[in-house]
Amino acid sequence: MSRSGLLPSLLLIATLLSACSSDGDPLIASMLLGDAGGTLEITAGDLEGFKLEVPPAALDASRQISAEVDVADANFGFRNIGRAVRLFPDGSEFLLPVTLTMPFDFTPSSAANEVVVLKRAPNNTVVELARSVLPTRGRSPVVVDIGSLGTFWAGERIFRGLATRLFFRFADGDVWNFENGITLNLDATSMEPNLGGMSVFRLMFTRPDQSFGLYLIRDSRGGGRLMGTFINRTSGDSLQQVHDETFFLGNQVTINQPQQAFYRYEGYAPFGSTESTYSGTAIVDMVPELVEELTTPLGIFKNLLKMTATTTFTRTTGEHEVLRYVLVLEESVGPVAVEAFGFGSSGLIDGMVNGSPIEPEEELETALVGK
Repeated sequence: MSRSGLLPSLLLIATLLSACSSDGDPLIASMLLGDAGGTLEITAGDLEGFKLEVPPAALDASRQISAEVDVADANFGFRNIGRAVRLFPDGSEFLLPVTLTMPFDFTPSSAANEVVVLKRAPNNTVVELARSVLPTRGRSPVVVDIGSLGTFWAGERIFRGLATRLFFRFADGDVWNFENGITLNLDATSMEPNLGGMSVFRLMFTRPDQSFGLYLIRDSRGGGRLMGTFINRTSGDSLQQVHDETFFLGNQVTINQPQQAFYRYEGYAPFGSTESTYSGTAIVDMVPELVEELTTPLGIFKNLLKMTATTTFTRTTGEHEVLRYVLVLEESVGPVAVEAFGFGSSGLIDGMVNGSPIEPEEELETALVGK
């Protein structure tokens, strides 16, 4: 599912309509795009190097797409880098992921700081977008797949960043059991169908009547990347959806900063089929929050990271399905509460991590005696 295979063999380069004038008018480029797709590329001026690659069949009708210089929002926790570009008509949506390349000169405040792409939607909501190409210091691009137009800019995460690798450690055989009957299992495998023998972790949410799972890989900095999903129901329904990697848990997250990814997937039904039976796109919306303390049947856990994820799957035939789950993570323990299958949040009963039983920060009996 490489992006290059989707692009037309002859890319259309946008006509540069105006340069930045003495009175500060923005540099604007514009072109008419239709079913064949094309590339809107700015080759001079303040937005030099910005490029929007639209694959064939990404638009439901011909549309004039334009670009101009915009002003980046001051977003708490980030230092803005380079120019902001406004792509309009604002809010215009695509049927397939569209690739935006944003070059800039970058010298990080700290070697540990991440570069992110932020987007302001027409309703003035600012979201952090999943990146497909990460920049390094100096003049280099950051590349993202987007599903709609708006204003985009790069930012350096300078504080309020939480290292998620401390909260979710990838270890084969980890298991967590919750009071609402849900069990989470984390297993390493290279035997899953349609993944080409890739080594992945399967994070599986299980109840007696059904299960769903996520295919995860661990990146070089300890974060988690999502490669696909699968569902099995006792009714006999089963499927697998595979896509290019996108975020599950970034190396760092900024608390209360919404994150979003847009990707294309191939579906295989029933599970185990080796030929794709359908395809579609998915939007993942994720919000990280802090939880100071949580009491579970196992005990009390403190200083927690709560991740709420909602994925909307849309098949090319028009069917929609929404998958929502919530994980409350404790450092070195992983999930201590879970919400899935439409059941409310439920606390941890017991579990095993790295081959050892999970122990709470504070036993319930000790806590009660202290009151």
